[in-house]
Amino acid sequence: MHKLSTTTQNAAAVRRAYLSGMLGIVGFSLTLPATRLAVMDLDPVFVGLGRAVAASILAAVALLTVNARLPSKREWLRLGATATGVVIGFPLLSALAMQSVSAIHAAVIVGLAPLFTAWLG
Repeated sequence: MHKLSTTTQNAAAVRRAYLSGMLGIVGFSLTLPATRLAVMDLDPVFVGLGRAVAASILAAVALLTVNARLPSKREWLRLGATATGVVIGFPLLSALAMQSVSAIHAAVIVGLAPLFTAWLG
């Protein structure tokens, strides 16, 4: 009986993982069309940096909720480099690009990024 319970729990965990992954993919797939719509009426710098500010607030709440430790001195440099790419590299530059490129064209480029990352990695 115990094995059946464990198997059932594992199956439920796998279903939750797949559902979470699918929700993440759907959310990410809406990024460029939503950005394209936003930059039609708003300044792209506002859109790009606004996304980063909203995400940073949610991240801060999550980190405070789980009582996460502060990064070490060595980790701050890496964290800063990553944050620069995540804040400027994607949201800001994609918002600027959405002024002149269709969302479908940009989605193809963004969709190829993981493929090339895996290929080069």
